[in-house]
Amino acid sequence: MRAYYHYRVYAGQRAVDLSAQGRAWFRQERCAGNLFLPASLEAFQEHLRRGEFTVLVSGSFAPCLDPLADCLGAA
Repeated sequence: MRAYYHYRVYAGQRAVDLSAQGRAWFRQERCAGNLFLPASLEAFQEHLRRGEFTVLVSGSFAPCLDPLADCLGAA
């Protein structure tokens, strides 16, 4: 995360505010469409159907990833 200097703009902000911003971003992107690649989404959903433990691995941060995980059902 240190390499991502642009995250410094969030220093000092309250976690609850960052979470709200992340959820607002997710709603906007989801409404715009094309948030998920169809083949990737199908593969992820197949893992869920088989009862496999699913996680997200990303260089992003929790306020952006949490709404994605909630939507997808990822741990």
